[in-house]
Amino acid sequence: MATFRQFPNGRWQVVIRRKGYRPQLRTFPTRSDAKQWARLIESEIDRAVFVDRGLTERVTLGQLIDRYILEILPSKKSQASLKRCLTFLRPQFQHYTLATLKPQHVAAYRDSRIASGRAGATVVKEINMLSRVIDTAIAEWGFCIPGGFPPLFRTHLVS
Repeated sequence: MATFRQFPNGRWQVVIRRKGYRPQLRTFPTRSDAKQWARLIESEIDRAVFVDRGLTERVTLGQLIDRYILEILPSKKSQASLKRCLTFLRPQFQHYTLATLKPQHVAAYRDSRIASGRAGATVVKEINMLSRVIDTAIAEWGFCIPGGFPPLFRTHLVS
């Protein structure tokens, strides 16, 4: 059952507690938004398709890239060039979370890199490196992406 609470600033907080699940908590500007989110989450829990997105919505790509550099890169043969690529990608995507990253963001990055004179193959390698970080976060670190993992980082994006 969802519990609603209004803050003095007018925002609404929803807490959903269900046995077997971590409490889900979120804040909204209006009560109707809060009710809509609560119905969605409760429906997913009832249908046993709920996936906790809390971590996915909090951790940024910058943090994931840092973790990849610390944990995964030391075992790679070409770690120096991969680290250069990741340190270049980090400022471009560091503020996005897995939940907020959209194909349009990657396409804009691709277009700006090609417009700056980079070869298509270079841009493909950079986008594939970003894809590897995200794949690792999903497969090994337990992150999930709402609605699945769209093929937005694949090489077909580069013309």
